[in-house]
Order: sequence, then C-alpha cells, then structure tokens
Amino acid sequence: MTHRPLLAKKDSSLTAVHRRIKSPLPEITARKNNESTVRVALRTRPLNTNEAARGDASIFRFPSNNNRTEMQVVSASAGGRELVRSFHFDVCASAQVTQKEFFELCGITALLDSALEGYLATVFAYGQTGSGKTYSMSGLEEKLEKKNLDNRQIEETSDGLIPRTIRYLFKAIQTQNTAKYTLKASYCEIYNEQAYDLLNPASGSLNIRWNDHNGFYVQNLLVVQCDSIDDIMAVVDEGHRNRRVGSHEMNNDSSRSHSILTLLLDQEVVDPNDGHAVMKYGKISFVDLAGSERLRDTKSSNTEETSSINKSLMTLGKVISALGTKSTSQSTAFVPYRDSKLTKLLMDSLGGNSLTLMVACISPAPCFMEDTLSTLNYATRAKNIQNKPTIQTDPKESLIAGLRQENQLLRSENALLKQQLQSYGGSTSVTNLPGTKAPRQLAALNSKPSNGLPEKPDPELVNGVVSAYQSQLIYLQQENAQLHANNGYSEHRLANLTLENEALQLKLESYQKNLNVQTTIDRLMQENKQLKAQLQGENDTDILEQVRQMNQRLEQLQQREQELMMALARKNRSRD
Repeated sequence: MTHRPLLAKKDSSLTAVHRRIKSPLPEITARKNNESTVRVALRTRPLNTNEAARGDASIFRFPSNNNRTEMQVVSASAGGRELVRSFHFDVCASAQVTQKEFFELCGITALLDSALEGYLATVFAYGQTGSGKTYSMSGLEEKLEKKNLDNRQIEETSDGLIPRTIRYLFKAIQTQNTAKYTLKASYCEIYNEQAYDLLNPASGSLNIRWNDHNGFYVQNLLVVQCDSIDDIMAVVDEGHRNRRVGSHEMNNDSSRSHSILTLLLDQEVVDPNDGHAVMKYGKISFVDLAGSERLRDTKSSNTEETSSINKSLMTLGKVISALGTKSTSQSTAFVPYRDSKLTKLLMDSLGGNSLTLMVACISPAPCFMEDTLSTLNYATRAKNIQNKPTIQTDPKESLIAGLRQENQLLRSENALLKQQLQSYGGSTSVTNLPGTKAPRQLAALNSKPSNGLPEKPDPELVNGVVSAYQSQLIYLQQENAQLHANNGYSEHRLANLTLENEALQLKLESYQKNLNVQTTIDRLMQENKQLKAQLQGENDTDILEQVRQMNQRLEQLQQREQELMMALARKNRSRD
C-alpha cells in the first residue's frame, strides 16, 4: 500500500537555509574566541667602538642547540665564580642577526596579516638608551649615513621593521582581490608629557581624549592618505626629521621623546550574499620609546627631559607588572594606565584588544648589567600579558549587517515555506495580515550603489537605514509566522486525508476477500452440475457417494457465505 508523502520536515530544510545564509558573511566577531599574549622578541646590539676599545666582552650567550628562544646572561659572583641566568622568549636574536632576518624571525608578519583582516596591532621597542631601539624599528640613521650605497644594498642592510612593513603591506594589498583598502598614516610624539604632531609641528601641544569607540586618542592629529610606498616613506622621513633628539655620553643621536607611527587600514569587503559592503578598520602602531637613562651615566644637561622620560617609562613598567601579575594569578590588581599619557595611548596594546609585539633591546657591555636585567625582567612580565583581539567595525555598520543577515535568512526561510505550501495546494498569500505592508523605503535605499558607509556618516541617513531594515524585519517575521500557520494547517489536513485513505484501503481489502469466496462457490457449483450430468446414465454406487459428499460440501460453503455476508453487513452498520 502506498501513501501520499508528508510535507518535508521543516527543521532539516530550514537548518540548511540558516547554514547557507550565515556561513559566507564577513567575520565581524572576536578573533577565533582566543586570547592572545604579548609576543616578545629579544634583540642585542654588538659592542660599540668605545666598549670594544675598553676590552669589554659581551655578557650574553646564545645556546646553539635550540631554535633561538633562549639567551643567557653571564656575570661574576662575589666568589669569582661564573653566574649564569637563562631567559626564554619567543625570539632571542644575537648581534649577528641582520635586519632582514630579524623581520622574518620576530613574528611581525602575523600581526600585519591580522591588521589587514581588520585587527589592531602594536609593535613597541623597549630598552635602555643606546640599545638599538630606533635602529631596529626604522634603521634610518644608518640609511642616512650610507648615502653612497645603492637602494638595494640599503634595503638589505639598514631598513628596520617600519620600512619593511610598508613594503610588505603594499605587496599584500596588491594581491588582494576580495577587498578594497585605503591606507592612511599619522605620526606623533610624547615629549615632556605633552603630545605633538610630527607631521604638523606648528599645531603645538595636542590634547589626549577618550571615547567609547576609540579609547584614548590624540585630538586633531593630522592623518595623511597614502596611495604609494613613497607617500608613506615621506611621512616616516618627515616625522623622523621633526622628532626631538639630543646628544649625551651614551648616545650621540638619542631620542628625547616617545614616538608613535600609526598606519590605518580601512578595508571594504563585499558581502557575497547581497552585494552590500562591510567596512573593517585595521590599524598597526609602531611605538619607539625613549630609553631609560641615568644622569650619572649620560651627563645630560636637560634634567627635565630625563626626568620626564624615566617617569613615563616607570609608569609603563608598573602597567606591565600589574598586567603580568593579573594574568598569572587571576588577581584584580589596579592597572595605572592614566598615570601617564604614554600608557593611556598604549592601553589597547597592553591588556586591551590589540595584537602586540614587544621588541626588547639590550646592551652587551658589562657596565649596563643592571639596566639589561631590568629590561629582561619587564620583558618576562610582558609575555604573560593577555589581550583580547577583535576585528574593528563601526557599531552601526555591524548592526546594519546583522539586520541584513536576519532579513535574508527570513526571506530564504519564507521562500522555502511558500514552495512547500504551493506544492500541496496551500495558500501562500500573507496580504491579509493586519498592519503588514512591505516597506518601500528599504527598497529605495537598496537600489543605490553600496560602497559602505562614509567615513563620517549622516546620523539621519544611518538611522533611516536601520529603521528601514527593522521595518522590513518586522514584516518578514509576520509573514514567516503566517506561513508557519499555513504550513501547520496543511500538515493537519494531509494527516486527516491519510487516515481516511487507510480506512478505505482496509474496506477494499475486506471486499476483495469476499469476492474470492464467491468465486470459489461458483466454481464448485459448476463442477456439481457437470457431475450430475455424468450420473444421469450411470448407476455406479461410488459416483453417487461422491455426489452426496459434494452436496454436503456445497451446503457448508453456502452456509459459510451467509455468515460472511452477515458479518460484513454488521461491520458496515457500525461504521455508519
């Protein structure tokens, strides 16, 4: 017996619709739901001319039987015995590591790839004055000194993380086919606890503000759009030229301020489902910190500069210590971000929502043992700091993208329900819903080319878009509810028809059995007539006996037929 198939199970069908709609949407959530610790790359410079002339020997050892994650500090104890202390970091680079090798080893490329996806990333150089921070970050001093070298040779020998990053980013952007990027840059410095614009020195001291979306930021900082490598290098050169530097006993070209170069990567990604654009706002900041100093060593005449540098670095050290303790012991230690302008601007980078690389620079001379150990201890604490990186999107754009996704999901679900109802003759009309009218404002908005929201969207326009999507969402939800109701009525009706079908099938089977009995009776009666005809001319006793037996059998069958007919009649009366 065959039955008419029931409607397709809506759960499995709609689950497939949900999966198909949701999976291709651009990622706008937390990074793989994982926390990220600060990555620490240790780098030591070679002995300088004065240290070599004094006969100093390097206090560092780099074991050759590992993958560059361990370094040792060797010193003499009070008893004249050698004291060895080991430190482990993500990368430990000796003085023999070139600029190119350090770029490949330190892990910065992973941060750059994340910034291209819309994350925040920070690289900051920390260490004593004269330990090679600016050289590791930019290499500009050596580049300016070796003007006689060709560009290729300069690139291989001198360029630090910043110029190599710029080339890496442009190469990655040029190979991108699914996203459109706009790159902008700003450059500022913190000098004597005041913020200055290195691209617009005439602007004077700038205020540091805070808001929910950006956190701490420098107000009125000049931001320059850069369309080529030369544009960004011009920004870097201009900022480096305007940065405050000074000369003292330990460094002839010492940075007297903390500088922050910020590259903004605005990314426009088209949603493959509906063709709308979603904006992501990646950012990577390069922080070249001024080095900690001791007046007795530097013999600097500007005590205010030295005091300001050391005060901000001491606050940074407190922040690193508090965050390191907080991460390892799960304590609720207070983190003094607001005690200096430097730590305010680094709040996202340390314990915030940024991916962070710390380049810890140290000096190999024995006379700097105390400062070296201090840098190593801070670097050890820093690698325990946990950040929670997230993709940066505009909240209103995220809301609109979510509404688009939910609307498209409801459209697909409603289309599936209409298809199921139509195949069984059910009504797919929802025009009789009270107060439901397909919103026209949304159609007009969607008919315009979608290039993402402008950088400073008109609030009325954004609110209108949100209101339109919410209106359409309500309409689709009401339509969805009506379709579900129609679907339920069709399923109930089909179930009743199935039960009637089964009852009729049983009745038909009963009639078929009765028909088979009647056919047998007719056959026996025909055989009986034939036998009587044969017996008319015969007196055989055996044949007469057979006839008698056949008559008895015939009577039994006729009685059985009457019983079956009476039973069938009673059954029909009971159904009626």
